[in-house]
Amino acid sequence: MSLSLTLMFGEAILNLSLSSTATLAQLAGLVASRTGVPPAAQALTHDGRLLETGSLAGETLAALGVRDGDLLVLAPGEAQSPPPGAQAALERALATGPDGAAVDPSAFQAAVRANPGIVPDPDTRRLLLGSVEEMQRLLRGVHARKAAAASEERRRDALLAADPFDVEAQRSIEEAIAKEAIDSQYARTMEDAPELVVGSVVMLFVTVTVNNVALQALVDSGAQMTIMNAQEAARCGVMRLLDTRFAGVAQGVGTQKILGRILALQLKIGGGHFPCSVSVLETGPPFILGLDMLKRHQCCLDLRRGCLTLGSSGEAVPFLNESQMERGSFGRQDSQPESPRPAAASAPPAAGAAEPAAPAGVQKLVELGFPAAQAAQALAACGGDVEQAAALLFGSQF
Repeated sequence: MSLSLTLMFGEAILNLSLSSTATLAQLAGLVASRTGVPPAAQALTHDGRLLETGSLAGETLAALGVRDGDLLVLAPGEAQSPPPGAQAALERALATGPDGAAVDPSAFQAAVRANPGIVPDPDTRRLLLGSVEEMQRLLRGVHARKAAAASEERRRDALLAADPFDVEAQRSIEEAIAKEAIDSQYARTMEDAPELVVGSVVMLFVTVTVNNVALQALVDSGAQMTIMNAQEAARCGVMRLLDTRFAGVAQGVGTQKILGRILALQLKIGGGHFPCSVSVLETGPPFILGLDMLKRHQCCLDLRRGCLTLGSSGEAVPFLNESQMERGSFGRQDSQPESPRPAAASAPPAAGAAEPAAPAGVQKLVELGFPAAQAAQALAACGGDVEQAAALLFGSQF
């Protein structure tokens, strides 16, 4: 058994997986490897209670009341705060020029490396500590966007001062009020329920066996048909059963070529065997259990118990947690590029760090066989979540 925990560090959300018998010291070590904050400087809280990594280091997480799926909050301790005499030196190291680039790139990177609390998000910090050219480009981009926003605000203020009843001025007022309401809603949600904003949800996967080959199948009640791709069908040795009379094209948000259908494929789920009709696509995800399979075997998605119950046999199969997912699967979150990025002192890298995530997400969806424009549209509709965008694209085809 393993624990899947969510760690909130500033505005960054990290997913942690470790053994259910892990101690607080082991958790602190994992947190240090993911955030750069040493265990002695960590202030970990769980349900509003501070977990003392010193006196309770040997206690198991279960004994401390930490359960699977819980949220932990990390704040750098006093050891991460620079001494008063070093504050001026830190500000000089983080100084930026008129174009937003660091005045002393090596000193800027050294300050970020020595003070993890300045840029708590590991993905953002990794970008800043990469090549100097990339760091400077990101900082200049942030500066340019801030300057453009300030210029637009000055233009709007001048327009309002000239004629408050002008149509464009009224539109600007309406946009400003709407933006203020959205920002206020975001701030309240981040305070009361931050997981609703930046938390990630691992999709529902179960292990199925086809011809003695284990597959990780996505349980998708939004997909009309159960499908698998040709590569997995060949790996399972069932392409010889393919009936090409059912070949065609699946159309929806994008298109996929259907090579045919295997009319009576035996699936082993848990300890039972279940006959299933599977459409084989030229490309796509390894395996999706669609609504036809779920209805035929009277399946119940039991989110409370975390399992798929097959009513036709009473078999209950647990959903896979993130640590059990195969690396590279579109259901696994290997990183968290979609969350809003925290700002750094003097030069916030947040906005610049978010940019590379979108092309990477679009590329992943394109590799699954979808046009780039539709992939970008689905990614935007899902808030940048590649996993949900892929499910949306595949589910809309059937």
